[in-house]
Amino acid sequence: MLKSVHLSDYADSQTHLFIGEGYLDFPGLFQIFETVPADLTITLECSMSTRDKPAQEMTKAELLARLIEAKKRLDGFLEIYKDEFKNR
Repeated sequence: MLKSVHLSDYADSQTHLFIGEGYLDFPGLFQIFETVPADLTITLECSMSTRDKPAQEMTKAELLARLIEAKKRLDGFLEIYKDEFKNR
């Protein structure tokens, strides 16, 4: 039985991209999750770096802004399915 899933967005030879900046079909993936156990653990890994600036060179304010943006994007993907997940 499936207990956990580790996700990261990707493009070409890059992995762990910032959420929504790669090819991973998050809405389609969450639709698949409708058929899995309600206690499934999902880990989402993403880089805080931008194409122009590595995370190690970012200020705390820039990193916080990236975290807020990641949450906003994930919330947007989950909004589509929130009613279906709520009833599980």
